[in-house]
Amino acid sequence: MKSLVATTGTGDEGQKKANELQIHLRAGALPVKVDVVGAGQVSAELGSRFKSQVLIAGIIALILVAIVVHFGTNNQTSLSYAFNILQAK
Repeated sequence: MKSLVATTGTGDEGQKKANELQIHLRAGALPVKVDVVGAGQVSAELGSRFKSQVLIAGIIALILVAIVVHFGTNNQTSLSYAFNILQAK
């Protein structure tokens, strides 16, 4: 696990840096040097496969929600009946 530590120093110089840091924090923009560690690309095949899997998962989720809504709001006895059948097995 990585941890970040910020020190401003001691004395008048440290107080000056602490005040500058406070101003930057309140403004929401820290002057930070950013190093790009790595960059990559996703192949078209992988992106296409992801889209089809998301579509299938969405359709399954919609079907399951429709079943729950149907049995939950249509008739409580239907849900109880289905539960009793599952318990009997």
